[in-house]
Amino acid sequence: MISYLDQTPVFSHERHSDALQKTLTLAQKMDRLGCQRFWFSEHHGAPFFASAAPDVMIGKTAALTDRIQLGAGGILIRNHNPIQVAERFALLETLHPNRINLGIGMATGADPFGEQYLNSSTSEEGFNKLHTLSTMLNNQASNFRIAPYFSEQPPLWVLGKSPYMAQYAAERGLPYVHGSFIDMSDEEASFTAYRKSFQSDKGINPHLVLAIFALVYDTEEEAMIKVAPYKKWYAEVYHRRQYLPFSETEVALNTRLSDEEQRGLDLSGRLRFVGQSSAVLERVATIKKKYAIDEVMIISIAQSANDRLNTVKAFLNIP
Repeated sequence: MISYLDQTPVFSHERHSDALQKTLTLAQKMDRLGCQRFWFSEHHGAPFFASAAPDVMIGKTAALTDRIQLGAGGILIRNHNPIQVAERFALLETLHPNRINLGIGMATGADPFGEQYLNSSTSEEGFNKLHTLSTMLNNQASNFRIAPYFSEQPPLWVLGKSPYMAQYAAERGLPYVHGSFIDMSDEEASFTAYRKSFQSDKGINPHLVLAIFALVYDTEEEAMIKVAPYKKWYAEVYHRRQYLPFSETEVALNTRLSDEEQRGLDLSGRLRFVGQSSAVLERVATIKKKYAIDEVMIISIAQSANDRLNTVKAFLNIP
């Protein structure tokens, strides 16, 4: 099962509106391809991601597509009122039955200045908000019911990259999406925690999703060229504290990462699924089998939207 998480990357030569249109076009093409779901991320104040409001993107994309599941990857609950989130996704589910997913994350998607403007909650308050959200979606509050009423609750998914979040999802019988595209260090411990701790009184089976950064091409050499903007962006954001749109490929190729920057990128594991198509697919198939992964969710950033689409096409052939 293959899905896609779109961050709506913005390159230096384009407007944010251009990036948003690319995302909408990609969603339509992936709908026709047979991709399982298409999710939208939440970032704030970022010149490199035009993706601040997943619920708005879901509504727009649902009207342009026919069957693909659409969701938030995720709603960063610390930034939001849980009642309003519940109402918005109840509305989306009512308008587009059985197509809406609600993924919840505990980050803020902003720097400290952005968090002040967003009035972001603490992590502890975030978990309280998630509990309130779940209560409202299950209509368990004694004195309040969200509207519009829906026949099927939009599925709630937990996003994370730690054993704690994996166990949190498992103990509540919820699907878990592990963000290996950010950091692979806690993969095995998180997968084990989820499988070991899963419990559900609703007869629901565990559902484990591996979210990875991936780009595949005919040759390794081409892959290393096309991933250059992402490598430059990683160095700028995580080491140089420079917040800029993604550079065009030719510009990025002229930027050399320091030894420290390259080491950080290597340790994160972000590029382990970038390369020659068959080799990458084999690596993914191996980890999928080893950890009994139910679904692979792809994140890809390249100057060409076709490169992102072609990566998904290749992954759809994985057993």
